[in-house]
Amino acid sequence: MRRYPKVGYFGGKIIRNVIALLRMRGIQLPITSHILIACSGGADSIALAHLLVHFGRHVIKRSNCSILHINHHWRDADADRDEAFVVACANDWQIPVQVMHLNPNQSKTDQSLEAVARQCRKRIFRELALQKQASIFTAHHADDLAETMIWRLFTGRAMSHGGGVLIKNSNEIRPLLRIRKNMLKAYLQEVGLPWCEDSTNQDLRFLRSRLRKCLMPVLEEIFPRSVEHLVEVALKIQCQDNEARSVNNSQEDLFDMRTVRLSKVHWQMLKTIFESHCDGTKQFVLPNGWRLVHEKQKATN
Repeated sequence: MRRYPKVGYFGGKIIRNVIALLRMRGIQLPITSHILIACSGGADSIALAHLLVHFGRHVIKRSNCSILHINHHWRDADADRDEAFVVACANDWQIPVQVMHLNPNQSKTDQSLEAVARQCRKRIFRELALQKQASIFTAHHADDLAETMIWRLFTGRAMSHGGGVLIKNSNEIRPLLRIRKNMLKAYLQEVGLPWCEDSTNQDLRFLRSRLRKCLMPVLEEIFPRSVEHLVEVALKIQCQDNEARSVNNSQEDLFDMRTVRLSKVHWQMLKTIFESHCDGTKQFVLPNGWRLVHEKQKATN
């Protein structure tokens, strides 16, 4: 019988949180499709990759995991160092690794370097997800979600993007949205694993860096649980959106039934449902004020 490694305090806390978040989003576990773990070499993604590979058997089979590294070639030797580190980790863990190379050309667009790089990553995610019939796991965490909520609030985009970073968006899954970055670093220290520091995270030319370095510490000093509260608001909005989408789909399916020819057996099943669930008025109450009414057809001459 195979023995699995024993998870430590921080690892156990994170993996339980990951499982709860994915189930809350309605994701069936364990995931049976292939998973590509996007890994930059930083603390967040290294922690996610190590956790899933070594302790994530209730989320995904180890044999269905592989690592994806995207080298943006922003930082010359540092970028190559990060690539070598991620490849070495994957080889050490005996997990397949795929490296993609980018060189965003900012001269052809008015967009920021961050925006161009993000678009390139999204394109790679879409292409590889389709090619491998896979989902992409990214290491967005609670701090990222809180910063996104603040950014969208202050730029007037909260009404259209109120849920911030989504748990699941198309082929991307973000299982760490309730985990703080300091806990991910504590996990890496627990398992004795280093990581690479990205110097651009300290570069105040980037809006995200200014939010992280200048604004968030002030907010947390005044409101110590601000990140936690922002995360819970975001996830609550996401859950409400998912429920509303589910109700809308159910109503669309219901009205589509008008064009379907049902057999006598099917009508009998519907009659049984009405008799067991409807009140004395022969009404079946549906969400958002809708009612399904059972009426006898009047005889015609």
